[in-house]
Amino acid sequence: MLGYTFQFVQFLLPDRDENGKIIKLFPQTEKKHHKFHKFGKGAFCRLHINAPEIVGVYLWVLDDEILYVGRTKNLANRFNNGYGKISASNCCKDGTITNCRLNKALLELSEQGKTVSLYFYKTRKYKVVEKNILHAIKTPFNVKDN
Repeated sequence: MLGYTFQFVQFLLPDRDENGKIIKLFPQTEKKHHKFHKFGKGAFCRLHINAPEIVGVYLWVLDDEILYVGRTKNLANRFNNGYGKISASNCCKDGTITNCRLNKALLELSEQGKTVSLYFYKTRKYKVVEKNILHAIKTPFNVKDN
């Protein structure tokens, strides 16, 4: 990808119960009297990755199509406490809309039997690399106005 060598990390697989069914969570029920953003309602999944605390750029890939490009200072935290663990406060109007939006997208794809792959490029110049990639390609999940 534009001269950057991304390494496969793992598949992004939601937690499942003993019958193989995706476990759905509804954290917003803890904040019954709050206003939610447009992705703050409904079901979310739980997700965990086995990755180190490294700096760089990550890709969500489905069938060789890059769905999302993101940057992070801590890969493990970004997924395990960001996308993978939606809190009630994330769902509120002033919450982290990107976490909710991408968690819902992953849940929907997983329910359709699709598997998203996570790739990573380790770099301290993560802002530049992310910007270069986003200027070169359009991805369905990278949006400016959530």
